[in-house]
Amino acid sequence: MKSNRLYTWTDVQNEIYMELSMGTWPDGLTEVRVFWDGLNILAKSGHEEDVVKWLDKIFGSRFKKYQDNILIILEQHKEKSRHLEVIIETEDEEDMEDDSDESYFRPLIARPIVIRPQYFRNEPPDISDVHPPIFAFHSFKGGVARTVHAMAFALLAAAESEKILLVDADMEAPGITWMLGQRKPKLDISFADMLALIHGEPEDEMDETLELIQYRVRNICLDNMFVMPAFRPSARLVSLEIRPEHLIKYSDNPYIITEMLGELGKKLEVDAVIVDLRAGFSEISAGLLLDPRVHRIFVTTLSDQSLTGTCHEIEYIGKLAGSSKGYMPKPSVILSMIPHLQDRQGWKKVDNIR
Repeated sequence: MKSNRLYTWTDVQNEIYMELSMGTWPDGLTEVRVFWDGLNILAKSGHEEDVVKWLDKIFGSRFKKYQDNILIILEQHKEKSRHLEVIIETEDEEDMEDDSDESYFRPLIARPIVIRPQYFRNEPPDISDVHPPIFAFHSFKGGVARTVHAMAFALLAAAESEKILLVDADMEAPGITWMLGQRKPKLDISFADMLALIHGEPEDEMDETLELIQYRVRNICLDNMFVMPAFRPSARLVSLEIRPEHLIKYSDNPYIITEMLGELGKKLEVDAVIVDLRAGFSEISAGLLLDPRVHRIFVTTLSDQSLTGTCHEIEYIGKLAGSSKGYMPKPSVILSMIPHLQDRQGWKKVDNIR
């Protein structure tokens, strides 16, 4: 087989993961584990041939079967060929057990080690009647005025007598935090503190922890807004010991970030929670971006890098965590810093975002 495309074991993992997200797994397939040196599959007894046909359909000419050996051909260099050996094991359905913490979807970018069909079947419950709405501002790249738009949205709502909780969740370049420090030198609580307090907290003590957080946040109020900085002043340049993905990965509730922010907003009696996320598609922002209950607002300019990246990002998020139910708001896009468009080419860029 000749191909100029680099193809590694992570490409195999991605192909299988996306097939799962689209619901195209064969009924007899129950588990897949992809490693650098092999592809291990667990199937129900009697469904081995269905799994083989499915692999053949996905990988096409890269799929090779030699008697009892099944291979996925990877990248090649000169005469040397690399491949993944496929091992299919079977088990009677009544003997199968599912006690893995990775059986169900978690809003993370990292792929689970064990991929199972039920991974995408735990849609989060409707919380629209319980918590105030959460608006998460995100951008594929920095420098597109995402933070400016998040603050403008918050200030406009506050000016119309709406009570707002504004959260700086940009843990690498916390613009709101730096601006806030000019007016409030003493900051009593931060988003980083919230993560640390919630991490490892027993469920029956979570309400008491949120009471502590909301008590501190009430001391940071500006222009009818409560503001939670990313860090306290003394901790701006230290490492982030507890990151959002730590909570998501190890909590019994994979949507803990969304629901704790919602519960905090409820305790503060605000009308909305507005969050400024870190630019780039990373685990720092994934918890909210991959929760379809969040109002996800993407900010982009018309530069090719920003616009193309935003389109790919929205498409990817749509496959993993699309707005499939009525209580799940559709994503929004803000086109920022638009120049005067004098030709049709410029307007075509605007149409592409649709």
